[in-house]
Amino acid sequence: MKPPPSFGRARILGLVGFVLAAVGVADAAYLTQLHFEFDLTEAYFSSACHAVSATGCDVAVKSALSGVGGVPVALLATVFYGVVAVLALGVGFGAKGGRQRRADHWSALTWLANGATAVMIAGSLVLGAFCPFCIGLYAVGLLSALCAHLASRALGGAGLRAGFGDLLRPFTSRLWVPGLACLLACASAAGGYFTVMRRAEAMRDAALEAEIAAMVGPRLDTLETALAPLHLPVREPEVLGRPVDIVEFSDFECPFCRRGWDAIEDVASRRAIRVRFAHFPLSASCNPAMRSEMHPRACAAGAAAVCAQAQGRFFEMGALLFGRQDALERADLEARARALGLDTPAFSACLDAPATLAKLSADAETGARLGVDSTPTLFVDGRKLEGAMGPKALERVLDTLGRK
Repeated sequence: MKPPPSFGRARILGLVGFVLAAVGVADAAYLTQLHFEFDLTEAYFSSACHAVSATGCDVAVKSALSGVGGVPVALLATVFYGVVAVLALGVGFGAKGGRQRRADHWSALTWLANGATAVMIAGSLVLGAFCPFCIGLYAVGLLSALCAHLASRALGGAGLRAGFGDLLRPFTSRLWVPGLACLLACASAAGGYFTVMRRAEAMRDAALEAEIAAMVGPRLDTLETALAPLHLPVREPEVLGRPVDIVEFSDFECPFCRRGWDAIEDVASRRAIRVRFAHFPLSASCNPAMRSEMHPRACAAGAAAVCAQAQGRFFEMGALLFGRQDALERADLEARARALGLDTPAFSACLDAPATLAKLSADAETGARLGVDSTPTLFVDGRKLEGAMGPKALERVLDTLGRK
């Protein structure tokens, strides 16, 4: 004999499901914010995700799986969990006659959510990095599916099996009603996203022109004379054309410097750029211009780059250092040397050599004389440019300087 519906249990499960959906909305909304920031500025102002994961957030935002037709998947997830929240409330507190149907619809939608989750997890495995907030969203989907299943069973339904059945017959099961509501809400959210993005881009472009004018100083005729004794590492252009000369004063522990490095790498793949790197660690341990240890591991990281330069692998080491700024201890640096196939005994001896510290100090002292007081600071064809920017902004700078 079929047991009677347990409305009290369904109410508790509906409330739990609502709370889970609310968490899903908040999580997905935060990820949408990250996408918006990156699409607009090629950077992030939110630090919560990066405080947990050094690389996972970047992978999530830049992945081809992160958007559909220019719309962030996270925005669609925000809308989706909003619809799930309404269904969960209906299961717990709606009219008793329709609770089981709503539980089955809730279950059907979680099938869709967890199908998308499987695709995202597979993509993360291929990319080799996981976004912690994405993992949180996956967990919400799985727990929501469990609540939907238990709520459906409490009301006399077949749980997930009933939800799968609703997916197979959306019209006879009336699944089309919440499904259509979800589609319309997603379409409306996508339209709003594009509208806000267009307006923000117009404001950004106007502000960028003003910032470029303020950031770019006059040509410094004494630059080459000042840099000549430093024997800076150089990477010649990979693209044909009249090269732009960029001197980059940077710090391997500085997150803004990582952004600047990545921007130069990106633009150099398309334009003729000659890059020279000079050290300006924000640490009094090796930078006479500093009075504090803003970045306590910057000198050690800079030393690793100097020692890699001695073996002809500066830029390869630089990429590894910026790639994992959370791992700059001695053991981490020696592991990178081994990964690059360097002579590790020579590398380790170089890390401790007084000449290595002297090289860092000489770069920093020269930078200070040239007016460098923050990182990153670039000299683009002799003109000083302060602050980090993304590839699009850097290209805009190069175009502006090319007209002067």
